Amino acid sequence: MFVTHFRSLLRFHFWARDRLVVGVQQLGAAQYTAAATGGWGSVAATLAHLAGAERIWLDRIHGSSASALLDERDLATLAAVQSYDQDTEQHWQRYLATLTEAELARGVAYTTTTGTPFVTSVADIITHVVNHATEHRAQIAMLLTAADIAHPGMDVILFVRESAATPV
Repeated sequence: MFVTHFRSLLRFHFWARDRLVVGVQQLGAAQYTAAATGGWGSVAATLAHLAGAERIWLDRIHGSSASALLDERDLATLAAVQSYDQDTEQHWQRYLATLTEAELARGVAYTTTTGTPFVTSVADIITHVVNHATEHRAQIAMLLTAADIAHPGMDVILFVRESAATPV
Protein backbone atom coordinates (compact mmCIF):
# COMPACT_ATOMS: atom_id res chain seq x y z
CA MET A 1 0.00 0.00 0.00
CA PHE A 2 2.59 2.57 1.06
CA VAL A 3 4.99 1.72 -1.75
CA THR A 4 2.21 2.31 -4.27
CA HIS A 5 1.33 5.59 -2.57
CA PHE A 6 4.89 6.93 -2.71
CA ARG A 7 5.35 5.85 -6.31
CA SER A 8 2.11 7.68 -7.11
CA LEU A 9 3.29 10.80 -5.27
CA LEU A 10 6.40 10.94 -7.42
CA ARG A 11 4.38 10.26 -10.57
CA PHE A 12 2.27 13.28 -9.58
CA HIS A 13 5.43 15.31 -9.02
CA PHE A 14 6.79 14.57 -12.51
CA TRP A 15 3.38 15.18 -14.09
CA ALA A 16 2.99 18.56 -12.35
CA ARG A 17 6.54 19.58 -13.24
CA ASP A 18 5.88 18.83 -16.91
CA ARG A 19 2.60 20.77 -16.84
CA LEU A 20 4.33 23.80 -15.36
CA VAL A 21 6.80 23.76 -18.24
CA VAL A 22 3.89 24.32 -20.65
CA GLY A 23 3.44 27.77 -19.13
CA VAL A 24 7.16 28.50 -18.70
CA GLN A 25 7.73 27.78 -22.40
CA GLN A 26 5.57 30.81 -23.17
CA LEU A 27 7.97 33.18 -21.41
CA GLY A 28 10.42 35.19 -23.44
CA ALA A 29 14.10 34.84 -22.61
CA ALA A 30 14.12 38.12 -20.67
CA GLN A 31 11.05 37.07 -18.64
CA TYR A 32 12.61 33.67 -17.90
CA THR A 33 15.65 35.24 -16.26
CA ALA A 34 14.07 38.48 -14.97
CA ALA A 35 14.43 39.27 -11.28
CA ALA A 36 11.22 38.41 -9.45
CA THR A 37 9.92 38.43 -5.93
CA GLY A 38 9.33 34.94 -4.60
CA GLY A 39 11.06 31.69 -5.29
CA TRP A 40 14.77 31.94 -5.87
CA GLY A 41 14.72 35.33 -7.56
CA SER A 42 13.66 34.37 -11.10
CA VAL A 43 11.84 31.61 -12.91
CA ALA A 44 15.20 30.32 -14.19
CA ALA A 45 16.77 30.27 -10.73
CA THR A 46 13.73 28.61 -9.15
CA LEU A 47 13.63 25.86 -11.79
CA ALA A 48 17.38 25.27 -11.40
CA HIS A 49 16.93 25.06 -7.62
CA LEU A 50 14.11 22.56 -8.01
CA ALA A 51 16.07 20.41 -10.44
CA GLY A 52 19.11 20.39 -8.20
CA ALA A 53 17.15 19.65 -5.04
CA GLU A 54 15.37 16.71 -6.66
CA ARG A 55 18.73 15.19 -7.59
CA ILE A 56 20.37 15.97 -4.23
CA TRP A 57 17.68 14.10 -2.34
CA LEU A 58 18.00 11.03 -4.54
CA ASP A 59 21.77 11.15 -4.16
CA ARG A 60 21.32 11.31 -0.38
CA ILE A 61 19.14 8.21 -0.50
CA HIS A 62 22.01 6.51 -2.34
CA GLY A 63 24.56 7.62 0.26
CA SER A 64 26.06 10.77 -1.26
CA SER A 65 25.76 14.29 0.15
CA ALA A 66 26.25 17.27 -2.15
CA SER A 67 28.13 20.26 -0.81
CA ALA A 68 26.38 22.88 -2.97
CA LEU A 69 23.08 23.59 -4.73
CA LEU A 70 22.75 24.25 -8.44
CA ASP A 71 21.90 27.75 -9.61
CA GLU A 72 20.68 29.18 -12.89
CA ARG A 73 24.22 29.35 -14.30
CA ASP A 74 24.41 25.55 -14.04
CA LEU A 75 21.18 25.16 -16.02
CA ALA A 76 21.04 28.38 -18.02
CA THR A 77 18.16 27.51 -20.37
CA LEU A 78 14.80 25.84 -20.03
CA ALA A 79 16.05 23.13 -22.40
CA ALA A 80 18.98 22.45 -20.05
CA VAL A 81 16.60 22.24 -17.07
CA GLN A 82 14.32 19.85 -18.97
CA SER A 83 17.21 17.61 -19.96
CA TYR A 84 18.50 17.53 -16.39
CA ASP A 85 14.97 16.85 -15.09
CA GLN A 86 14.46 13.95 -17.51
CA ASP A 87 17.77 12.39 -16.49
CA THR A 88 16.91 12.79 -12.82
CA GLU A 89 13.43 11.34 -13.39
CA GLN A 90 14.97 8.25 -15.01
CA HIS A 91 17.17 7.78 -11.94
CA TRP A 92 14.14 8.16 -9.66
CA GLN A 93 12.15 5.67 -11.77
CA ARG A 94 14.91 3.06 -11.50
CA TYR A 95 15.01 3.58 -7.76
CA LEU A 96 11.21 3.45 -7.40
CA ALA A 97 11.15 0.10 -9.24
CA THR A 98 13.10 -1.35 -6.30
CA LEU A 99 11.18 0.45 -3.54
CA THR A 100 9.94 -1.70 -0.65
CA GLU A 101 8.14 -1.04 2.63
CA ALA A 102 11.42 -1.65 4.47
CA GLU A 103 13.21 0.85 2.24
CA LEU A 104 10.57 3.50 2.94
CA ALA A 105 11.28 3.12 6.66
CA ARG A 106 15.07 3.18 6.26
CA GLY A 107 16.85 6.10 7.87
CA VAL A 108 19.10 7.99 5.48
CA ALA A 109 22.13 9.67 7.05
CA TYR A 110 23.27 12.74 5.13
CA THR A 111 24.86 16.13 5.51
CA THR A 112 23.11 19.27 4.27
CA THR A 113 24.81 21.71 1.92
CA THR A 114 25.58 23.80 5.01
CA GLY A 115 27.30 20.87 6.70
CA THR A 116 24.63 19.85 9.21
CA PRO A 117 24.16 16.09 9.68
CA PHE A 118 20.68 14.55 9.77
CA VAL A 119 18.95 11.19 9.52
CA THR A 120 15.59 11.14 7.70
CA SER A 121 13.45 8.23 6.51
CA VAL A 122 13.09 7.57 2.79
CA ALA A 123 9.32 8.10 3.16
CA ASP A 124 9.88 11.55 4.64
CA ILE A 125 12.44 12.41 1.96
CA ILE A 126 10.02 11.52 -0.84
CA THR A 127 7.27 13.50 0.88
CA HIS A 128 9.64 16.46 1.15
CA VAL A 129 10.67 16.27 -2.51
CA VAL A 130 7.03 16.46 -3.60
CA ASN A 131 6.03 19.15 -1.09
CA HIS A 132 9.11 21.28 -1.77
CA ALA A 133 8.43 21.18 -5.49
CA THR A 134 4.77 22.09 -4.94
CA GLU A 135 5.84 25.23 -3.08
CA HIS A 136 8.14 26.37 -5.88
CA ARG A 137 5.73 25.40 -8.67
CA ALA A 138 3.17 27.65 -6.99
CA GLN A 139 5.68 30.52 -6.89
CA ILE A 140 6.40 30.09 -10.61
CA ALA A 141 2.67 29.79 -11.37
CA MET A 142 2.13 33.15 -9.65
CA LEU A 143 4.86 34.71 -11.82
CA LEU A 144 3.23 33.25 -14.93
CA THR A 145 -0.15 34.60 -13.89
CA ALA A 146 1.37 38.04 -13.27
CA ALA A 147 2.77 37.91 -16.82
CA ASP A 148 -0.72 37.00 -18.16
CA ILE A 149 0.48 33.53 -19.15
CA ALA A 150 -1.98 30.69 -18.67
CA HIS A 151 -0.74 27.35 -17.44
CA PRO A 152 -2.46 24.02 -16.91
CA GLY A 153 -3.68 23.17 -13.44
CA MET A 154 -1.27 21.20 -11.28
CA ASP A 155 -3.54 20.00 -8.48
CA VAL A 156 -3.25 16.46 -7.19
CA ILE A 157 -6.92 15.82 -7.92
CA LEU A 158 -6.40 16.69 -11.60
CA PHE A 159 -3.57 14.16 -11.71
CA VAL A 160 -5.77 11.55 -10.03
CA ARG A 161 -8.59 12.16 -12.48
CA GLU A 162 -6.32 12.04 -15.50
CA SER A 163 -4.51 8.93 -14.38
CA ALA A 164 -7.53 7.02 -13.06
CA ALA A 165 -7.39 4.64 -16.01
CA THR A 166 -3.61 4.25 -15.68
CA PRO A 167 -2.47 1.57 -13.25
CA VAL A 168 -0.07 2.77 -10.56
